[in-house]
Amino acid sequence: MSGQRLTVPEPDIELYEQGFEAASDLDRAPDGKKLSDLVERIEEPMVIAVDAPWGAGKSVFLKCWVGAHIKDNEGKATTVYFDAYQDDYLDDPLVSLVRTISKRIEDLTPADNAEDNEKTQIKKLKESVWKASVYAPALGRAALRLGVAAGTAGLIRNIDDVAESVLDEAAKQGAKELDNAIGKFWQAEEARVDAMESFRTYLQELSSDQKLVIVVDELDRCRPDYALNLLEVIKHFFNVPNLHFVLGVNLTELENSVRARYGAGVNASKYLQKFYNVRMPLSLKAPVGSEIGSLYAYFEDQSTRLGFDNTHYRNVLGVYFKAFSNIPDFSLRDANAILTAAMLTPSPTHDEGDIPEYLTAGLIALRVLNKELYTTLRERLFEGSKTFERIQAQFGLLDRPSKLENPDISKITFIWRWALAGTDLISSGEDKLKARGVKGDIPSHGRTHLRELIRERVDLFEYEGEG
Repeated sequence: MSGQRLTVPEPDIELYEQGFEAASDLDRAPDGKKLSDLVERIEEPMVIAVDAPWGAGKSVFLKCWVGAHIKDNEGKATTVYFDAYQDDYLDDPLVSLVRTISKRIEDLTPADNAEDNEKTQIKKLKESVWKASVYAPALGRAALRLGVAAGTAGLIRNIDDVAESVLDEAAKQGAKELDNAIGKFWQAEEARVDAMESFRTYLQELSSDQKLVIVVDELDRCRPDYALNLLEVIKHFFNVPNLHFVLGVNLTELENSVRARYGAGVNASKYLQKFYNVRMPLSLKAPVGSEIGSLYAYFEDQSTRLGFDNTHYRNVLGVYFKAFSNIPDFSLRDANAILTAAMLTPSPTHDEGDIPEYLTAGLIALRVLNKELYTTLRERLFEGSKTFERIQAQFGLLDRPSKLENPDISKITFIWRWALAGTDLISSGEDKLKARGVKGDIPSHGRTHLRELIRERVDLFEYEGEG
């Protein structure tokens, strides 16, 4: 059918112009208001880590927030969005970051009806950011590598680094040139220290006129060296009042970057705490009372955007997504992968009843969420009761709260119990299934029917990513 998509499209968010209306299905505007309140109240510099696993929607949240802060949350601070991953092929994070800040300030324009003091303030901001940007190239990666950074008292952290830039060259020219080379080295370092002081002076001038909140996104996707150099830049060069950073990060993955750089024995969590002082965990909003929750709302919104109009699988997958809200580590990336797999699955030729539809939808999800368990079903290696319990846990059906108790979710349990019935599991018989509201014909053998659905529907196509 025309008009359908295979993959969930990224939301098209116009930075600084749109707020959370651009991604309203996640209901994260309240979290955005709380973040705005924090950065407006606190004057001393903060680094806030918005922490969530990959695929949890951090980037969408942050892109929406930089616009919502002023547009919807009545914030006064100027927000700047910096995509760290976009520039991680470069060596120098400071220059890239300052370039982004400069462009954002340069793009500020007073409204037609703005008062003179507002126009004057914007003019001063542009002058200050231009002055600061002049010094950035002199303070890049080389300054950090050679240890000349605020907070290190101007000391060389590793004298071996000197050999890279000075001593090796001096050795080529002979020992008599060594003294001259070292003298030039210290002159260069003094110039960098002067440049750093000037940079911080103009940065303070900039933030004293207008509070700045700089959002650094995709940090955990960067090369380990680039990500950690960027954290050092933030700590040493931008530690001035009225200037806050908000980092979009998966702290668990960033800890792996620390270990890749310093070895497996380093206390990575403690090391990273030097670079941020506030953590903001980002999670999906769970359903409360009669609410449907943000995960199910996301499923409905993305199904529409995909053109997923197969009412059989869409309706039943919606039931599963309500149960998935009880899975602690379920991510939006999981949701997108399940939707893509559903788009690849052949549609039923007729109304088959509940059993094939519930099992097919469950198999689609299981293939994404737990490939090993799915393979167990495919290869007939399961034991009924043990496998049934694992499937219940995988679908969020164990210890589910009362708000997830409804007849449709209960059907998942009863139908899977029937499908896995064997000598070690008491089957839900046909009468029991009918009594539980299961509609349509009841196949004669649950395990045989399950394998047929795997072979003829779910295993037919598998998405392998962009070609």
